[in-house]
Amino acid sequence: MIYSVCTSWQAQILSFLMAFWIITLGHYYVNSKNPKNARTYRYHAAEHKALNYFDKYHKATNDCDELMKMSSISFRCGSTLIAVVLVFITLIVLGIVFIPFLSLKFIWCIVCVPITFFLWGKGKCDFLQKMVIKNPSREEVEVATCGLWEYAKEIE
Repeated sequence: MIYSVCTSWQAQILSFLMAFWIITLGHYYVNSKNPKNARTYRYHAAEHKALNYFDKYHKATNDCDELMKMSSISFRCGSTLIAVVLVFITLIVLGIVFIPFLSLKFIWCIVCVPITFFLWGKGKCDFLQKMVIKNPSREEVEVATCGLWEYAKEIE
């Protein structure tokens, strides 16, 4: 007797999960290719540079050259948080679908938390963010500097 790899309900759940990934990635990809969004994505990256500076030095600055040196990737970007949730849900669903015993499913759900945080900490969840940032110009970083001062006032 030949056994199938997965049952009908498992295939349906995996199809839904795959469709969710395709829709999310497709949305980010299509928006990243829209030339009307390029300026917004440069400002987005400039904001990240300013926030990364503040996170590192705990102060605002007027030195745009210092901000230009900072990374455009931010661990707290909404796009990265969406990716973290996607990765976490995917790990959970795969465990629930394919692990046969309830006790092992429970253990898997607990293990998914540190796995997800590890991937997030290593920058493996930045793939969506990288689609919606572009290298900012000095002018855009200057605007982010003004925003950084306002942010610093609210924090203090």
